[in-house]
Amino acid sequence: MELNDYNTLVQRMDEASKEMKAASFAQLKYDMGHAGLGVVFSSGTGDGEYEVFATIGDVPPWGERVKKVEVILIPEDE
Repeated sequence: MELNDYNTLVQRMDEASKEMKAASFAQLKYDMGHAGLGVVFSSGTGDGEYEVFATIGDVPPWGERVKKVEVILIPEDE
């Protein structure tokens, strides 16, 4: 599966939404069924657009990788 395949990701989100009924988060699963493709969670604040920041750094021996992701759900000034 291509990670940027929108239709496949929407299908994965639909599958994960069933899990979210019992919790406020769920795992997106790879084609073989194991977790780790991604996560989805409820912001608790409804629909909207959120700022997302990635920290990228060197991870030997793989080179540059995303080391941390931060999602701003409610900005500090609000």
